[in-house]
Amino acid sequence: MFPQRTSKKDAPTVVLLSTNTATPTVPPVAFDHLLPYLVDYNVFVIDIVTHGGDVEHLVRTLAGLRPDVVLVTFRNVDTAVYGRPFYLGPGVRTIAKVRRRLPHAVFIGGGVAFSLYPERVLAEAGLDLGVVGDGEGVVKDLLGRLFSSRADFCGLPGVVFRDHDRIVKNPPVFRPISDFLPPVRLANLYRWYLAAGVDFGGGVETKRGCDRHCIYCVEPYVRGHTVRCKEPALVVEEVRQFLSIGVHRFMFLDSEFNNPESHAIEVLDRIAREGLGDKIEWQAYARPGPRAFSEEFVTLARRTGCVRLDVDAISVDEAQVRRMAGGFHLQDTIRAAHLCRKHGVPLYLNYLLGGPGDSVASCDRTIEYLESLQPASVTGTLGVRVYPHTPLERLVRRRGLSSRSPFLKGFLRNNDDLFRPVFYVEPCLRRFLKRSETGHRASGQPLGPVRSS
Repeated sequence: MFPQRTSKKDAPTVVLLSTNTATPTVPPVAFDHLLPYLVDYNVFVIDIVTHGGDVEHLVRTLAGLRPDVVLVTFRNVDTAVYGRPFYLGPGVRTIAKVRRRLPHAVFIGGGVAFSLYPERVLAEAGLDLGVVGDGEGVVKDLLGRLFSSRADFCGLPGVVFRDHDRIVKNPPVFRPISDFLPPVRLANLYRWYLAAGVDFGGGVETKRGCDRHCIYCVEPYVRGHTVRCKEPALVVEEVRQFLSIGVHRFMFLDSEFNNPESHAIEVLDRIAREGLGDKIEWQAYARPGPRAFSEEFVTLARRTGCVRLDVDAISVDEAQVRRMAGGFHLQDTIRAAHLCRKHGVPLYLNYLLGGPGDSVASCDRTIEYLESLQPASVTGTLGVRVYPHTPLERLVRRRGLSSRSPFLKGFLRNNDDLFRPVFYVEPCLRRFLKRSETGHRASGQPLGPVRSS
């Protein structure tokens, strides 16, 4: 438990609660962004990871605080890997159990996973309210109305609430992120994670939103279709803030750090000019597209402490990349691999097999060719998780969301909202999913050639 008390007399008590157990384990960075808006409350941050995953211990701790409000983050739905754990369902059940033991507190949900399934999570977890989209933009007004006589939520963007026997979801408004207050890092929480051996103890956003159209991705829906960049000076201040509490390794949390590349270059150039490049180590997701992976970007990445760039290569089949709406070409992936080898930047290439139109021959060729580029690692998955609010979901519904579908695997009964994992996989590749089910593909290891012989 990590307190952040106010000097205000008789202030209400607000608990920020994370029950996320997904791996790799990371601190609940969303709370850093909410804390600046909670200065008028006694705030306690509770992370189930620091309780050893013990739900009973968590409940006893919460009961002892007698909170007025509990803000719950639902970060992960699942791993998006066939046969791997489903996190959101158990997380919802945990919160429902906690909710029943604290009937007088107001429970409010948020986070990426909540934004995908707000009505379902609100109902099943027994929450009173929720927020979809950016929490910073609304949490202060939301709590202000709760603790006053204005308990009317109709005009608050992104708020999800109950109106008699129905659940109402107000559309979110995605504001420029440089308008938000700077995050507050709880030093004791991050030091706990560092002591626990978590490699990347910090997370920094340089932008939010995604203007790309990959058929399987939820980022544009949950974070907005417009890329909202943060002023580079503000990014550097966050890096300094982490350094001041002893965190030297972190991840840029952007959907794609180099989209646009010009902004990534501005950020890295500022880090280098302020002499921070030899004090930090960082990793990020990047895209290999045209005008996104220049030599200038890679050399700056090397100078400023980059230890890992993850790139979704999808496939080496140009037609398959087009079907997945990747927005780049094989030559872009080859160029990214060449530049990273040249400048000593560890490149991790990821493939995504089994999507609409894929074939056994294409999958074999993809794995073999990506390995020939000699990146630090080649990993990937077979089967594409179907999430709501994506082009892939629309395609699946046109073809029929049914247990009889030859294209679908997973939970296909009583799962119309795709809450439980459903995967698209071309029929010619379905038999290779057995490798995931039997553990043939170790976590973090290449699937290996999917040969028909």
